[in-house]
Amino acid sequence: MLKNILKHLLRIVIGILIFVILTTVCVQLFYYREKENDSVKNLSFISEDDPLFLTAHRGVTAFAPENSLPAFEKADDMDYYAAECDAILTKDNKWVITHDDTMFLHFWSFKKVSESNYSELKKIGYKNGVNFTKHDNMYLPTLDEYLDILKDSDTKAQIEIKTETTDRLEEILHKLEERNMKENSMIISFNIEQLRFLRNLDKEIELWYLTEEINENVISDFQDIGGNATLAIKGSEISDENIKNTIAKGITLAAWTINDTEQLERLYNLGIRYITTDKFCN
Repeated sequence: MLKNILKHLLRIVIGILIFVILTTVCVQLFYYREKENDSVKNLSFISEDDPLFLTAHRGVTAFAPENSLPAFEKADDMDYYAAECDAILTKDNKWVITHDDTMFLHFWSFKKVSESNYSELKKIGYKNGVNFTKHDNMYLPTLDEYLDILKDSDTKAQIEIKTETTDRLEEILHKLEERNMKENSMIISFNIEQLRFLRNLDKEIELWYLTEEINENVISDFQDIGGNATLAIKGSEISDENIKNTIAKGITLAAWTINDTEQLERLYNLGIRYITTDKFCN
């Protein structure tokens, strides 16, 4: 009886492994294939005299894996308004570029960024994503490397803070100052306390407050930031009336992450000019 149970378990394990392998191959062939981004120049509703300002979400992910150095280099080559990245701290307090603390999706590793030293993480290398085998420098990049790509570029650095505290945020400002990039960069976050902390340190740096909704509390928190600030909304979730009312208060809005032409037209007609996207380009 035990022998039969073990055989049955072995079949299940083999079946799971085959499923995982086939799923990975299909994802790599169909989802992570290189694509052409759609130029907004072909969209009749956009006026040449009133253009959109497009941010490449985690770099140009139609060309290279998200948050990779080649994806950011491509955003620079394609003259995006900004190239957005996600910044997390390692155990040894290095700012690195990745969306998640766990590294499984693109690196097939169960290591956590926050629990590992950078020297360990850099050795892993990308195992997934568009064209990951065709590019050089396919490792977990540092914030310094990301900034060095954009320091002499017209494409702005857009840094989303993915940590939960204000620890070492001043280092990001210092890195921008060292490269003379403050005027060509913005720091963005869902965490209002992080934005308040940064505003207290620097009255001029551009800050974006990310939100999935607009209500009185969000507006109040946003206005607390003061200075050079933008309210960045989940565009597909906010009503036309709410968007119009917010713009009428003199608040600059941006929208993320817009990959649908109908949504893009809707938001453009409502007055939003800053769009974060995986799909559209200039």
